[in-house]
Amino acid sequence: MRNFTPEQILERRCKNAAMELYPAPHQWRMVENWVVWAYHKCLRENITPRELKLRQAPNIEKISANRKPRANVLYYPHSY
Repeated sequence: MRNFTPEQILERRCKNAAMELYPAPHQWRMVENWVVWAYHKCLRENITPRELKLRQAPNIEKISANRKPRANVLYYPHSY
């Protein structure tokens, strides 16, 4: 197992929360912006990414529990 720094762990937790808030594949820009914002807010105010996520969308955990999981599909280029 890799040894992660506390900053890397916090960044990963922010990314997981952002992916739950913005699950659509075309929302990657929103995810990146939210991760940066949440990371700095967590460091400044000593708050967890989960609390920030629940402030923004109080019912998100119930909604995401009802979502179907994304299929892990690999697309290979055609070889003509």
